Amino acid sequence: VILVLLWLYLRKVKRLNQELKASNKVKDTLFSVVGHDLKGPAASAVQLFEMMETEEFTAPELKGMIAELKKQTTASLELLRSLFEWGKAQLQGIKVNQTDFDPKEVIERCISLLSPQASQKNITIKDNVPARLRVHADADHFEFVIRNLLSNAIKFSHVGGVIEVDAEARDKNEIVFSVADSGVGISKAQQHMFLTGNLNVAFGTAKEKGSGLGLLLTKDFIKANNGRIWLESQENEGSTF
Repeated sequence: VILVLLWLYLRKVKRLNQELKASNKVKDTLFSVVGHDLKGPAASAVQLFEMMETEEFTAPELKGMIAELKKQTTASLELLRSLFEWGKAQLQGIKVNQTDFDPKEVIERCISLLSPQASQKNITIKDNVPARLRVHADADHFEFVIRNLLSNAIKFSHVGGVIEVDAEARDKNEIVFSVADSGVGISKAQQHMFLTGNLNVAFGTAKEKGSGLGLLLTKDFIKANNGRIWLESQENEGSTF
């Protein structure tokens, strides 16, 4: 009886230690994002506002500063959204509401939403997904995944680049979706890091910066829906997720 009680106690301690490590990891990530990724855009915006308040600028100069402010605040808003979704998933667990839906409608909505971001770099997004497909998954998770992969593809594409979204039915039970760009590509070391953990945060071709939380959530959502994700890439030739 003593041995059984000791084994149960040790198992409980081990589980609590694992939960504590996971909790510390969440805390460290949150502090890292708030301390670095949110602090930078906020400080830049404040500096620009101070300059606009104390100095005289021409109309073109003011227009350029307003465009920069819009860029900084948009980046902060996207980061806050990802931070909220990621924190909620970590603290409450990922809740999956699977239904049958048409993925093309979701993809078209994502492309429409990100078209202003793509047009700033003169990037063309091609939707090659066939009509009348049916997918059984959480539609909100699917939309987040497509939107995040498209956003990253835009971020790491060169001006005038092309992004293609495809879908291929492998059999009755599996459809493979892909988002392919012809941008900067990903090194072999980074590819291995993505499969085993997460990609390092990098700047896009127009100095766009991300937190990496989007890809973390993407992997978590796909796993929660019993899916798989992988990537194929060549440096300076592009990437396919």
